[in-house]
Amino acid sequence: TGYQRRVRGRSASDMVLSAPGSPTFNPLKPDSEHVLFDPLDPDASEDGATEAPIAEGVNRNVLVCLAMVGLMGLAESVWGGTVLVAYLQILAGGKEASDANTKVGGVEGAQGLAMLISALPMGWVADRYGRSPVLRVASLVLLLGTGGVVYALYTTLDFSDSYWLWIAAISVIGLSDGACFGPAQALFADSVPQGNRSYWYTLLNAMYLVPSMMGPVIAIVMFHFYGDDWTLSTLKPVCLVGLALEIPVALLLTQMDDKHALKEPGDDSDDKGDDDKDLKPVLEVKCCCGTSMTTKSLPYVLFATDLITAVGSGMTIKY
Repeated sequence: TGYQRRVRGRSASDMVLSAPGSPTFNPLKPDSEHVLFDPLDPDASEDGATEAPIAEGVNRNVLVCLAMVGLMGLAESVWGGTVLVAYLQILAGGKEASDANTKVGGVEGAQGLAMLISALPMGWVADRYGRSPVLRVASLVLLLGTGGVVYALYTTLDFSDSYWLWIAAISVIGLSDGACFGPAQALFADSVPQGNRSYWYTLLNAMYLVPSMMGPVIAIVMFHFYGDDWTLSTLKPVCLVGLALEIPVALLLTQMDDKHALKEPGDDSDDKGDDDKDLKPVLEVKCCCGTSMTTKSLPYVLFATDLITAVGSGMTIKY
């Protein structure tokens, strides 16, 4: 295909120079030729070389997802971290209130719980009806949740009366997160040619982490102008700036579309070849503890790892 070219008869030094991270590596250059060696890749050929696609321009879904993730990291780091926790803590009565930490934990935990509840059903819906319709629904839900948090910021009710309003608003944002994360990443993967996905996923993570580091800087600048006393009046504008950044995130969610996903070789449903020949082997990887892990068990291992990490961070970082 136009995306693939095999390079044979190259020396080891040539392969190192053409690997990601080397000075000569350019994944976007149309005439670049790369050989990526992955001993665990079931698509690798007999000589250990995997056909690496050569990008003919960057896919629309990839660009949209990179921009969306960057804005998401920036928005969440401005309003969804320490600033929101401090706002809720003061709203709940501060250190003098015996149940302040319980109420803050309830509001913060609502987002993660809602995300957990919605992730699996939305993943099933995305597989059955397409990723882009689910992402459009997630966009509307995100706008609804953002509006709910803004309303909660401006309500004149005491926290004892507005507590469930905060729970509902934050839960709606959690539902949006659960609806968009899985389908968006699946569509991102299907929009990157096989062979350079490690590069693009590394770039995707960087696009989230770098803006996440800039969010606190924006908060510091705003505190400099609004005053460094952490009161409701100084925390509210910072929250509003972060929430405003959620609006372009919601708009970008609507721009990812299944029709822009790449059709990889072998994806033709009309191909009636021998199914047994098309089956990929189930590979086993030896773990450090001496047990074996197969490719079939990998999703469950990743799920357990993320769950344990999320529980640990939820018990510590917010406090």
